Amino acid sequence: MAKRILVVLGLMVCIVGPAFAIPDFRLSAGTGLFFDGTGLGGIEASNSSFDHPVEIKWINTAFSGFIFFDATFAELSLGFSRGDSQIQIYRTGGDLSDEYFDKSLTNLNISLLGKYPFWITPRFSIFPLLGIDYLLALSMEDKGGSHKNDENLTNSQGGPLLAGDFNSLSLKLGMGLDYLFTERIFLRFNALGGLRLANKFERDWVDVLNKDSRTSANTTPGIVLTVKLAVGFRF
Repeated sequence: MAKRILVVLGLMVCIVGPAFAIPDFRLSAGTGLFFDGTGLGGIEASNSSFDHPVEIKWINTAFSGFIFFDATFAELSLGFSRGDSQIQIYRTGGDLSDEYFDKSLTNLNISLLGKYPFWITPRFSIFPLLGIDYLLALSMEDKGGSHKNDENLTNSQGGPLLAGDFNSLSLKLGMGLDYLFTERIFLRFNALGGLRLANKFERDWVDVLNKDSRTSANTTPGIVLTVKLAVGFRF
């Protein structure tokens, strides 16, 4: 019996062992497309004069291109995206109020992720991903038809909202995979989720709301989903 157990363990080491071997250090780079979306988070506020607490949610979705640089255990990517940015105000219970904001944001997405590849076969590897992503909003434009209450959504000083009010940092966790077509050319797929920290618009308005002793307001983290598909070249 003991010999059989040793044989089974030996086979498992032969099969699984290569996947957990320390990977060779290689440099690579590539380009591709990505989808990035954030929602749910924002501001929660209650006041003795409110019938119900209010939730102010920032929703941003973008689809565009990116480039990446890879050093086996880390990936740096830069992407330019253009997408829809909305501020929606809800009463507790999910009722959307009349106040609504709808703009187009142009962004620079900067992502730095740690990774550790496990080679399942000589051509196929998977790797966990953990890191940060910074959305730098470069410009903001009307989408052609303002909503009737856009003028009520200002910055904390009462002025118009600016693109920089929506700069945001996200903490991300996910998985990726590489498939080698040749020794140097490969396909990469990444899927990540995470938490978006409060942006300037949200932090400033929480400070303003809390100046009223009857009001209690706080920021809540947003949920982020990112999907990337790229072609890379190994040096």
